[in-house]
Amino acid sequence: MCQMLCYLMKTHEHKATAVYNGFTALEKINSDWPDVMLVDVQMPEMTGIELLKRALQQRPELPVIMITGHAGIADAVAVMRAGAVDYISKPFNHEHVIRVIRCALEQGKQTVVKTGSAMEVETQLHQLMGPSQAIEHLAADVRRVAQTNFTVVLQGETGTGKSLLARTIHEASPRAKNPFVALDCGAIPESLLESELFGYEKGAFTGATRRKAGQFELAQGGTLFLDEVANLSLSSQMKLLCVLQDKVIFPVGGTSAIPVDVRLLAASNQDLRAIIGNGAFREDLYYRLNEFAINLPALRERSDDILFLAESFRKASNQELKKTVTGFSKGACCQLQAYDWPGNVRQLRTVVRRAVLLAEEMITEQHIQLDSQNDNDISQVIDKTLSYQGLSLKDIVKKHTACVERQVLTEVLAFTNGNKAEAARLLQVDYKTIHTKLKRYGIA
Repeated sequence: MCQMLCYLMKTHEHKATAVYNGFTALEKINSDWPDVMLVDVQMPEMTGIELLKRALQQRPELPVIMITGHAGIADAVAVMRAGAVDYISKPFNHEHVIRVIRCALEQGKQTVVKTGSAMEVETQLHQLMGPSQAIEHLAADVRRVAQTNFTVVLQGETGTGKSLLARTIHEASPRAKNPFVALDCGAIPESLLESELFGYEKGAFTGATRRKAGQFELAQGGTLFLDEVANLSLSSQMKLLCVLQDKVIFPVGGTSAIPVDVRLLAASNQDLRAIIGNGAFREDLYYRLNEFAINLPALRERSDDILFLAESFRKASNQELKKTVTGFSKGACCQLQAYDWPGNVRQLRTVVRRAVLLAEEMITEQHIQLDSQNDNDISQVIDKTLSYQGLSLKDIVKKHTACVERQVLTEVLAFTNGNKAEAARLLQVDYKTIHTKLKRYGIA
């Protein structure tokens, strides 16, 4: 029957793939991304109705046509209630099959446009991130996972666009009309994180004068994006794992469970698998989060995007600063492409924005202000004015260490425009450490 239907599809210029059980079909849905699926009600291992329901959980927009040997009203009602777009009863007329498939394809196109088509996703990512092959691979990953309810781990260096990709996944998903809520796990003190995630009841603690909904409740029906999830303490990781398993939350000070329907996306600039070995991240939470993983390449690994992004930032900066800078000189282009971009796209934007401010007509090498890639020699940041008189080696090293630390903190804060949480992530320390050191060195 499958072979006959495949032949019929090909004679009407449709590409068809045949599989012979529900489990293989579910795998094919994610790998081949079909436009329509025909399913027999009677199948071994997994019934057609069960396959229909599970397929629609993975891809709600997929048109599914059921084939049944019993054309009774009850069977028709059952398959339509389960989510099928139509059904075909055996024995069937070939022309009727083709008509039903064409109608299903048209319906599928309309549904995909509403939720974010594959082409729209790819176009959007290329417009925002660049035309390179690496971005094309990212777009393919987004297309595969957006229509599912999979939890996704986004990994990449700071400034590679993890937040942008998370929002793109949400906007291309069936949850797009519902909230997208983002929470920076590194910017919130541990003592406040639980109430931020799960909310709290009135009177739960001193100052809790009213009930407050947490991020899970605010994201109900939509997507919750946990940025820098590696910054969660082991205690918070355990609570997050319980929510993912049980689909309920308990607000601080509350005793009643609140059901939540939230799709979770998590991002980290650290290799989560590596920090599991250090005991800093729970292995069971990692496997629960890592139903699908996307690794974002650093900007230096996709040099084809550098000039594209620079031009995009030039136009945006022109508009912001009310200037008419026309473009980049050949020397400036070479300089941009030769640089390593440790701060990735975020650093490129800052450099171009500053260059537009400095330039009058065209951006030249003189307007491109880059940190020297050879100035990591500690001798260049040691304070030469320190007096060694009366100091032991230990005291001298301590003073130089403090000098270097202050210099690094100052430069990183300048790079993040004073954002302490972002500086903490770049330096891979917690927010409290940054706050303490800034106070110690008197850095505003």
